[in-house]
Order: sequence, then C-alpha cells, then structure tokens
Amino acid sequence: MASNFGTIDCGRGCPFNCGFCTIINVQGRKMRVRSATFIADAIRENWRQHQVDFYFFTDDNFARNAQWEQIFDTLIELREQENIQVSFMMQVDVLSYKIKNFVTKARRVGCTQVFIGMETINPESLKDAGKHKTRPRTM
Repeated sequence: MASNFGTIDCGRGCPFNCGFCTIINVQGRKMRVRSATFIADAIRENWRQHQVDFYFFTDDNFARNAQWEQIFDTLIELREQENIQVSFMMQVDVLSYKIKNFVTKARRVGCTQVFIGMETINPESLKDAGKHKTRPRTM
C-alpha cells in the first residue's frame, strides 16, 4: 500500500435498505456524521506528520452524509489556502448525481474515483430477489 494513502470515516450508517448491502446490519440505518472541522483537522495532521494526501472516505454512501457540502468546502480551503492537495475516492448511490453541486464540488475538491452502488438493472434479477417495487430507471 502506498505510504501517502489513508482512510477516514466521515460518517456511518445509510438510510437505504438495499438487498446487496450488509452495512445496515453492521452500522445501522441511522446516519452519524463527523464535523467538517474534525475531518479537516485529521487530514491536516496526517499531512503534516506523514504526508498523507490521498484518502478513501469509507462512508458507505458519502452523498447521504448530511455534512458532505461542509466537508467539501473545508477541503477546498485546505487545497486553496493551505496548499494541501488532498484527493480521495468515495462510495455513493446511483442517484447522487442529482444532488445540487455534489459532482461539481467533488471534482473541485479532488475526488478521483467513485464507487457507485446499484442493486441491478436486470428486471429478472429484481424479480428473483423479491424486489417487486424496485424498477430499473434510465437517467
């Protein structure tokens, strides 16, 4: 593993009940989040002590973190005012692109990779899984 790599939990839990995901069994459906200041302080300290500049935000669905925009704004300040060129990868749900400013700010703050969770787009697979109310959608 690269020495400049770190992980950080910005939040835990997920409000959804996707059949393929086990996270609600581990962390629950109630969202718990860390403040943008906490995240920035941790990243700043890791940069100073170990030159960590790439992170995996381990939130199972970062887009549903109530503090996502404050976290992005704080990280933009780190990049632009303190010259800490942090970048990261994250996990989101397939509809996160609809959140106003989410994609634009993610790019500006240094997001380089995104894992997108989706159950399936195959209607037969949904039927086999007993997901009669779930329908594949086109975007």
